[in-house]
Amino acid sequence: MLSRTTAFISIAMLAILLSSCKKEPQAAPKDGIPSVSQAEPENKPKSKLDEIFTTEMLSSDLPSLEKLAGKPKSKLGNTREYKVGKCPLTVHTDGKSIGSIEMKVSPSCTFDISNIAPNLPKNTYAHKLTHGQFDTITNGGGQFMAECLGMWCGNAADPFVNHYWQAPRSDQFVELMLETQLVSDKAMNAASKWEDIMQKKEGDNFVMNTKFNCGKYDRDAHRLFKNVPITHIRVGSGISDDVKKNFTAQCK
Repeated sequence: MLSRTTAFISIAMLAILLSSCKKEPQAAPKDGIPSVSQAEPENKPKSKLDEIFTTEMLSSDLPSLEKLAGKPKSKLGNTREYKVGKCPLTVHTDGKSIGSIEMKVSPSCTFDISNIAPNLPKNTYAHKLTHGQFDTITNGGGQFMAECLGMWCGNAADPFVNHYWQAPRSDQFVELMLETQLVSDKAMNAASKWEDIMQKKEGDNFVMNTKFNCGKYDRDAHRLFKNVPITHIRVGSGISDDVKKNFTAQCK
């Protein structure tokens, strides 16, 4: 009788010990966001573009850039042309410091724009952006403009529509110009509808003289280009000077 009781007690104690060793199931991450252990390794090596498109580089000089980008392929006025991998870069400079950097975006030519405007959401990659998505993260604070629209572009090859935005003080007033080259059906349709609205309300001269760059029909552009992807991006400082020179000189 005693041996049976002892055996029963031993089995019960073993069951208690085994149950205490079971791991508690881990709680699911909130909002579907993976924990650090599930995300990409923090020590993942950065690409050269990751190192070039940063706040530090934008406040640096050409020798610092050329440690990563190499020597310029060409020079013209205040611009230098570089190639990083398969990605051509246009750098606007005074010959010493970096003013702004421009690039045509693609899955292999991209960067996280929060690296140059840290208060924007992390993992916002340039090649994935539509104008509407950019409006969402910047509260629609940018302005659309173009050097020409429709027939008034003449023989200009594949004109652009541009979306200019300047960050607040918390992001050091960095400037961004999101550009869409009018080559896709979606982009050309948006530009054509924008032109039609203004032509019907204001007449040909309004469009021909690019009075739309003064902001009157900016809300229409935000709506029409909402789902249109960007094709190029320029970031840095001094972009507003080019805006005044090339787009808004006629605005009073």
